[in-house]
Amino acid sequence: MKKILLAVFAVAALMASCQKSNQEKADALVGEEMKKILYFPDSYEAVETVLDSAFSPLDDPALYEKTLKMTEHLKNLTQLDERMKIDKSTMAITLVLIKRLMTVINIMRRRKSM
Repeated sequence: MKKILLAVFAVAALMASCQKSNQEKADALVGEEMKKILYFPDSYEAVETVLDSAFSPLDDPALYEKTLKMTEHLKNLTQLDERMKIDKSTMAITLVLIKRLMTVINIMRRRKSM
């Protein structure tokens, strides 16, 4: 039984190590494209290949965290915008009421002074 488990783990480890990394996949794609373009593709040797962040995996937990934070900020911004509209409306109504109240006070003062 132990030998069977050891064999299964050995095969699994061997298969996992046979997978190409993203860097190796990118090098292979570049090599294929260069064979199509260059006259003497065998004379080409890549010095260094660096993957751009544009090719980063979309299932990265850090990306999810940042997206969640941005969503929360957008939600807060929307709520604040709605609150600002309500406050502006309330402020305009308050100003109208204050002006009317001042008019009434001025009228009452004039009547008193008569």
